Amino acid sequence: MKNKRLDLIIFFSLAFGLFFANYSNLHLPPTWDDAAYVIPASIEFSRNGFSAIFVEESNGHPPLFFILLGFLFRIFGENLIIAHLVIVFFSVLVLFFTYKLGSFLFNRTSGLLSVFLVFFHPLF
Repeated sequence: MKNKRLDLIIFFSLAFGLFFANYSNLHLPPTWDDAAYVIPASIEFSRNGFSAIFVEESNGHPPLFFILLGFLFRIFGENLIIAHLVIVFFSVLVLFFTYKLGSFLFNRTSGLLSVFLVFFHPLF
């Protein structure tokens, strides 16, 4: 029970920290990061569904992220904040499961160190 509570505290701390680390970037145009190809492909999916243009726009990347974002664009409208929040959500999941994997394979210190290294990696 104590481990699950600590895991939840770490998860929400990561979510809170990552959200506020990226808060000033939520309104930026999609040319500053990977969203430069994610957003056009997701918009294409939200407007037309699967098509040859969607496959071309996604640059051959796996389509789950584009499909999820396309559905959210259909529900909430084509909004940059929605796109960036989805990216932040998946980033939190990556950090949390990196912690869980490091904790499972080694110990909590290794899990936290691995999260720290991933968080400050330039490509993340």
